[in-house]
Amino acid sequence: MVSFLVSGMVISYAMGPIALLCMRLERPQAQRLFRLPAASYVCALAFYFCNLLSYWTGWETLSKLAIAMVIGLGFFSVAAWRGKIKVKSYGLRSACWLGPYLSGLVGMSYLGSFGGRHLIPFGWDFLVIGVFSLFILYLAIINRVIRVDAPFVTQQLAEISML
Repeated sequence: MVSFLVSGMVISYAMGPIALLCMRLERPQAQRLFRLPAASYVCALAFYFCNLLSYWTGWETLSKLAIAMVIGLGFFSVAAWRGKIKVKSYGLRSACWLGPYLSGLVGMSYLGSFGGRHLIPFGWDFLVIGVFSLFILYLAIINRVIRVDAPFVTQQLAEISML
């Protein structure tokens, strides 16, 4: 139970680096009380470490967590279909990276050396998770919700329309 809860919390913590990078892209000139130096590198490392921690909980834990998430998604889908959730837009395009992210974590855990099939040997799994983390981080950032009223975005849209 503890590893199940830890894995769920670590996956939720993995959203922080993505959120920081997306906010930095949306509001690059915003006044901040604290500026994180080298935020891109720190966020990439933080996301990588979160994925490692989830992977290290093992196949048995991540498979159960995946089942719980699928059940939760089912409840959400039924509630949205029945009109119980009052939201104009669900932002599904911006969440398209979640499917590959969660299925990739579960798949690597199944193939890995922490309770899995041992097809990804110990040591190589660090590299595989690193490449996977960078790919998912890139996917999440390019599919973020873009605020059209942000000055930076308005300038980008004007430059694109001039081409």
